[in-house]
Amino acid sequence: MRNPKATSASWCRGHPGRVLGICIAVVGFGLPPALATDIQDHRGVGILTDFRQADEQLRTIFDGTAVINDIGGRASQFAHRDDTRYALVAFPVRGNIKPERIGEPYCRGRLLTPEQTVFEDNLSQQVTDKLVSRNLYKAWRSSGQIVNSKVLTRRIPDKDYAVSLCRVPDEGVTSAPVVIEPADIIATQIAVAHALFADGKFANAARRYRAIFNETDNPDMLVSEVISTLKSGDLDAGFERDELLQDRLDNVTDTGLLERYEAAMEQAVEAYMAMPETGDTSG
Repeated sequence: MRNPKATSASWCRGHPGRVLGICIAVVGFGLPPALATDIQDHRGVGILTDFRQADEQLRTIFDGTAVINDIGGRASQFAHRDDTRYALVAFPVRGNIKPERIGEPYCRGRLLTPEQTVFEDNLSQQVTDKLVSRNLYKAWRSSGQIVNSKVLTRRIPDKDYAVSLCRVPDEGVTSAPVVIEPADIIATQIAVAHALFADGKFANAARRYRAIFNETDNPDMLVSEVISTLKSGDLDAGFERDELLQDRLDNVTDTGLLERYEAAMEQAVEAYMAMPETGDTSG
């Protein structure tokens, strides 16, 4: 006797409401054989699409919305119905990692799709530096808030994939502003330069500090550029930029930064004096 195919209605029996109650059918769900040979980066799209199409209520909710092929073999879909936001995601699961640890934050993040779309458009128009753009995006995502959301995650049998379905009422979503202020960009540029300096990437940090100084005329950035340049080992370039700095030192009020400048300059002078004269053949 053949077992009947499970649907969201049968799987969710005993739960009030339709699939709006965040119920997912996974029993009896399978993939076309051709999909199994597809490359990893596109498997998520196929899995999500087939899973959605296998359930009438999911088809109704996500009808007319696009499936997004996210990086890492993942896929997502967003819908807005009756003052409620829905997201459906598919993602690979490996090892002993619980699918919920991946699926819940991934799915909840996709509930911000409308705001994210606007923010990403603004970001692409205002910022060309990928590292700065990435940090701005992370800061924006971490500033939003989603409350009273519901998420259900299920692993797909015999597949290294899982799916998560989530929903939240509109009033449960608080997004950070999607408008990117110039001050936010500058602050992120400085943070990126500081991080590169802390990681010992002095030449890269120096280039970024110079770009920020040219844009803002902030003398602190010129001090940071000189320190970074000297620490990178390019003493001649550091001394050359220091000549420009001498006219701006009185405008620097960060005593800690000035102390680091003095220490870097002292070390650079000692290193320079220890260098052999050009043409010196002694030794």
